[in-house]
Amino acid sequence: MSKNNSPRINVATRLQQGGTCWFHAIISGLIMSKICRRYLLKVIRERGLSPTKSALKTGACPRTIDGFWKYIAYRLKGPKSISPRIRNVNAIKAAGLRRNKIANFFGFIPRFGNTLSTYRRRALASRTSVTGGTVSDLYNLYKKLFGNDFMYQNKNKNNGNTKPPVFILRKGNDFPLFFNHKGDVYTLSHAYIVMMGVGGVWGHAVSGILNNNNYVVYDSASNNTVRWWWRTSEDDKNALTFFNKKFDLPRYFNLRTIKKYAVYIRYDVSSEN
Repeated sequence: MSKNNSPRINVATRLQQGGTCWFHAIISGLIMSKICRRYLLKVIRERGLSPTKSALKTGACPRTIDGFWKYIAYRLKGPKSISPRIRNVNAIKAAGLRRNKIANFFGFIPRFGNTLSTYRRRALASRTSVTGGTVSDLYNLYKKLFGNDFMYQNKNKNNGNTKPPVFILRKGNDFPLFFNHKGDVYTLSHAYIVMMGVGGVWGHAVSGILNNNNYVVYDSASNNTVRWWWRTSEDDKNALTFFNKKFDLPRYFNLRTIKKYAVYIRYDVSSEN
């Protein structure tokens, strides 16, 4: 593994603010991978959600899900630093990820289900309004953005749309470049990658990016890309070594496990035409 010296991917970026790597890992995959960018731009055009000139100039902070789409459009406008007027906490709340989530007596926030997040991780996510994320955040944001045009792990919870444009494959370490679902071809776009320490006490999330057969990850802690053949598990050990060296924590706190969630886009909506 090595730091990628190629030109920065053509979107607005910045260092994460606090413990929000989980949020950046979700968003960066969407906007940095070439295949998904094509689909997002189509949706933005069709819905008329491009940000106004004044919003582009001032970096107006998103406050609703439509505002969040405009935030995505703003970030797709090209290489630059995100306006300091846009704060992570407001973007996260605009996406509905932390709104109206009240911790119960034990300090846990009700989440999407025990199969997607453990109570331990719920507790970590409850410490502040934005610190600490779970896989359920990945599901919830995609559901907010794409509605019935999204399916998670073959579960038909989108009002009968069995062949949606956006599809998250089951978690794993090795993913095909293409797969067939009900007669339609889906193309690998990006991945949500979580590295965890002992007992899940702490971890770090990054985005797996695929552009023109180049596999990299975007790390919001350094605001940079790193070479990592993330589609298979062959480079995972090197990745853990790289990030452990980068964070330079005591050995007990080393990152030890990796979980990946691959995102596919239906071929007909991700093509050039």
